[in-house]
Amino acid sequence: MYFQLASLMTAGLIFLTAPAAAEALTTRDITDKQEISQRAGDFEKDLNQLGIKAKLNCDLVVATRGESNDESYGAICDMKIAGKEPTSIMLCNDTMIGKLTIKAYGFSKVKSELAAFTDMNCRPGG
Repeated sequence: MYFQLASLMTAGLIFLTAPAAAEALTTRDITDKQEISQRAGDFEKDLNQLGIKAKLNCDLVVATRGESNDESYGAICDMKIAGKEPTSIMLCNDTMIGKLTIKAYGFSKVKSELAAFTDMNCRPGG
C-alpha cells in the first residue's frame, strides 16, 4: 500500500511539473520582393556584426508569429563573400531578442524545413 501511494504521489508530482505545451506558431511566406530585400538586408547587417561581410540573395523567406505577435524570420539565401564562390545558407533571427542562427550545410531548400528550423532556433519572443 505504501509503495502504491508513493507511486501515485510521484506520478502526480511529475504531472504537475511537466512543461506546458509550446506556444502554437503560424508561418507565413514572404513573397513581396521589397520585404524579401528588407529581410535580406537585415540578415546582412546581422552577419556584418559577426565580421562577415556578405551579400545575400534570398529565394525562400518565411516569418513565424506566436501569440505575442512578435515575428521571427527565416531564409534560405545564396551568400556571396568577395573573392569566394557563393554558397547557400539557412538562417533565422528572432529580431526582438536577436538570436541569429546559421546552418551552412545539410538542409533542403523547402519551406517546411525552413519553418521547422526557424521555430526550433529562433522562436518569436525568445
